[in-house]
Amino acid sequence: MFRRAYVLLGAAAIALGGCSRKAAEVPAVSATASGEVAAASVGDAGTPPSGDAAPASAGPAAGGAAGDRAEAAWNAMAAAADPGSSGSAAGKGPFLWKVEGSKPLYLFGTIHVPDDRVLALAPSVTKAFGEATAVYTEIPMDSATQMGIMGKVMLPDGTQLSDVIGQRLYDRMTAAIEKTLGADHSGMGAMLGPLFQRMKPWAAMSQLSLLEFLPEMMAGKQPLDAMLYSRAQSEGKTVGALETPDEQIAVFESFTTREQIRMLELTLDEIERTKPGDRTQTQALVDASMPEGSYAVADHQTAGRGRLGRTWEAPPGSALLVSVLLKPPAERPLPQLALVAGVAVADALEELTGLAVQIKWPNDVMLRRQKVCGILAEARDGAVVLGIGVNLAQPIEELPERAGSLFTTTGRVLPRDEVLAAVLDALGERYEAWAAGGLDAVYDGLAPRDFLRGRTVSVNGTTGVAELIDREGRLLVDGVAIESGEVVYER
Repeated sequence: MFRRAYVLLGAAAIALGGCSRKAAEVPAVSATASGEVAAASVGDAGTPPSGDAAPASAGPAAGGAAGDRAEAAWNAMAAAADPGSSGSAAGKGPFLWKVEGSKPLYLFGTIHVPDDRVLALAPSVTKAFGEATAVYTEIPMDSATQMGIMGKVMLPDGTQLSDVIGQRLYDRMTAAIEKTLGADHSGMGAMLGPLFQRMKPWAAMSQLSLLEFLPEMMAGKQPLDAMLYSRAQSEGKTVGALETPDEQIAVFESFTTREQIRMLELTLDEIERTKPGDRTQTQALVDASMPEGSYAVADHQTAGRGRLGRTWEAPPGSALLVSVLLKPPAERPLPQLALVAGVAVADALEELTGLAVQIKWPNDVMLRRQKVCGILAEARDGAVVLGIGVNLAQPIEELPERAGSLFTTTGRVLPRDEVLAAVLDALGERYEAWAAGGLDAVYDGLAPRDFLRGRTVSVNGTTGVAELIDREGRLLVDGVAIESGEVVYER
């Protein structure tokens, strides 16, 4: 029988700067605790760190010129943020230590990125997590706290980032964003621009460091610390945090504007030295030269792409993965097509399951408050490739937070061909109605299924209560019409 234990999850870096997929030498983390303590490695954990090494989470160096202070802090964060440092995939043991005492605990170094090298937990970490009754991350990982952070990283109203850092550096940052996202996501940079313009320099620096992980995060793949926090909640463990967001943010607010700009410049230097990776696109299975209504179905997905460049995976036989070629009238706004498809999928799933299905603006389908379908409408050579992914058979442990499958929501595994036929039938009917009459023609299937209505949401820096999806396909938040954006909502 296991003794009562507590897991202490101290994040080595919370996406503060210099995140990169490349390997790097990482300084050891100095771990100390008061009381009756005996540091020892556990399982295949690494040797306890020496007290001589600088902590990976070290703040700005004392004294010196502003540039030296900023560079010292940036270098510490860059080293701590390497994803290969938190697990054994890089050839080292995980950052895991056991502290013996009346209430034994573990220290585990995490990182706020969804890199597969750290998400694949070493056996010793899995064992430590299983023995734990409580899990503490560096800051709270619940959605309400994450929503609250947004307001703390923004510049005062009326001030833009380009005013603070200068137009030349802002243009350089914009070019770096486009480079990191790659040609396939060239439109995403323009979409992210207004959000970056509102950020403080240190916040823009931290988000730049996360850009290469954006597709994974947008696809629902959780960063390591968030994954452990969510898993602990689902297993009934006590969850908590070592510090508040205000305490963590205070470190960055302590830097002068000049120092923040210097750290931003160093991050841009790093981005400009790297070459963005290529990604395989499932949507390439259909071509604009094909007749309208042509479609391709995949058995599984290893690098599927969704909205805002998200990537996602689906094991063989686990999902309906279909791309449909459409050629809508030029006057029909492309963003509406994802909502039209959402209505069609909702029609089909309600017919198959007998359950009420909802639509989450702008492109998700929800069943029993879980996302079971994602949709992407992508313009290509005068046509539109409509990608639809419906989770069919995945168990809950294989799905990200707030996601579900038809199996988890109904207890049944529906045949893929049956779901495909129902979706295509409904899509044909709803698409023809929209092409002829606009969103008004399908609004009866959209408005009553609005998942966000009445919920507190945050989108594009605006926080308020979602009122409805209007007849132009926009989300109204406290009277403000939002045409596009990424929504965070309270449960």
